[in-house]
Amino acid sequence: MNFNFLQLVPLFPLFYLVFASIIYSILVYYLIVGFSDSRLNIVLWIAVAIRSAYPLFLSVAQYYIFASDSLTKQLLNSPINGGFSLPFFMQPFGQLLKGHLGYFLYYSWGRFVLGAVLAIICASVFYVFLKLLEKYNSRFFKKGETKVGFIVSLLVGWPWFVVLIPTTFVVTILISIFKKIFFKKVYTTLGMPILIAGIILTVATYFFSPLLFGALDLSVLKV
Repeated sequence: MNFNFLQLVPLFPLFYLVFASIIYSILVYYLIVGFSDSRLNIVLWIAVAIRSAYPLFLSVAQYYIFASDSLTKQLLNSPINGGFSLPFFMQPFGQLLKGHLGYFLYYSWGRFVLGAVLAIICASVFYVFLKLLEKYNSRFFKKGETKVGFIVSLLVGWPWFVVLIPTTFVVTILISIFKKIFFKKVYTTLGMPILIAGIILTVATYFFSPLLFGALDLSVLKV
């Protein structure tokens, strides 16, 4: 039986879930037990690598899908020439899209890569926001929790990042109530609520993504 790379394509979301789960497990260990900042930085860059590599793997898979059929194979030799209005963020790549892979690159960018770019931008903005919040009132965070927020928001991705913030708010309230009742503690830092919210969203989007898109009306944000 010959191995076909395309047989793995339906498993790509599962592979992402597995890698994300490993990182989440490491972050849980970090928040409960702790380890050095240098190791947390390694985890951060692994998360960046996963978020960046995932759309590239999907793009390669899409190339082979196009190439595997005589009809869609023509799309691999379809330059985008004048007369087609490109979105502003694609205009710097106009010359590249005039090559024979123009349509494929345009399709892959919009279908796979743009989501990862938006995820990285959102995670970066969220990190800056958390750092400003930490500077304003340090009680909201323990050491390293702002980086945990960056990693989680990166793994949750776009457009689920939009749901991460209100989910974190709800989880924070529930944890605060729990700690108030059972441990008589008033304050809750944001690291663990963000992580729990990220885990919930990552698992939920794997199993119920179409349902959640409709229920939360996120289809307008999907790229």
